[in-house]
Amino acid sequence: MKIMNQFTGLYKGRFSLLFFLLSLVFVLACGGDDEESTDETVGEPSAEYLAALASMESGNKGEPLAVTESAVPVATKQPIIISGDPEAKLVLWDHLVTCRNMTTDSISSHNVINDAGDKEFSLYPSLSSTNEFGVWKINERDGILVPQNSVAKLWDEWVKSGLEDTVDKQCDSILEKNIPTEIKDPVVKIESDARVVVWTFLSKCYPELQLNLLTAYANASEGGFVVKSGASLKTDHGLWNVKTDGTIKSMNAKALERDSEITSGQCKNLITSETEAISAVWAYIVKCNPLLSINDLGANWDPKEEDYVVITTKVAQTRASNPEPDHGIWRVTRDAQITADNVTAQTEKIRADQGTEKC
Repeated sequence: MKIMNQFTGLYKGRFSLLFFLLSLVFVLACGGDDEESTDETVGEPSAEYLAALASMESGNKGEPLAVTESAVPVATKQPIIISGDPEAKLVLWDHLVTCRNMTTDSISSHNVINDAGDKEFSLYPSLSSTNEFGVWKINERDGILVPQNSVAKLWDEWVKSGLEDTVDKQCDSILEKNIPTEIKDPVVKIESDARVVVWTFLSKCYPELQLNLLTAYANASEGGFVVKSGASLKTDHGLWNVKTDGTIKSMNAKALERDSEITSGQCKNLITSETEAISAVWAYIVKCNPLLSINDLGANWDPKEEDYVVITTKVAQTRASNPEPDHGIWRVTRDAQITADNVTAQTEKIRADQGTEKC
């Protein structure tokens, strides 16, 4: 019995040892799997992997490219097609001669930088041009002609009708009737000619206007010239467009006002100087002020209101002998309308309107 118990104990001990060893092997095996799993943990994708993926998605079959910042597409501007004014003029000339003979000297050009930073060329008839073909624009990068006004659009339609037959250039004769008549000999060739045209018109109601007080410059947007009052001219006569054929057109409200005044024949320019304004006020109030001298009054032109302001001079009021009282502030318009501009002048006006017997 004792021997049996020892055998049973030995057996149990060996069984426990065997169980322990098997368990250890199992644990080591599981631990090895964990280590391998740890080694193969997925991290950030490599550059080669991203390049291969990009190549696959784009359909490339060559070697994958390394993904770098330089590989990101960058928007670039179109190359410059028109490098300068001569080339821009040549493009328009080539277009226009489809239906009418002319030279590149017939075209004037100037360029400006647009909001995108590109040069835009404005093309219009030169002083020597015998054709009025309107105003065109062309961008240096696309080289496409774009008509800018009604005359240019008429030409464009007419020219395109001739492009249907590039051999005979059979431009539509019906469309040609819409084209402005050829200018055989321009009446207005230079800036001084344009000033003369406007001065001749304005002098009908403003004979004192001096020619050299008008200024002129080329009108790139509409062709011809723009004429305006010079900086030293007291009266603003507005903006005028003068075509090469000598026709003029008002370009703002002030010029329109002058145009209406002159064409109606009702000139308002009766008072043309400070001296005449002073004379008008003096004649109006002297009947109640017999000692008032015309030299006691002074005047200045008010360019904002376009009238004369007449006052009693300080010298007249402060002289030792016979000081002249203040006769107020008066306004005199070009059409000789006299207005009392303060209380003192209004009092004088009441006396003057009542007549000498009530002065």
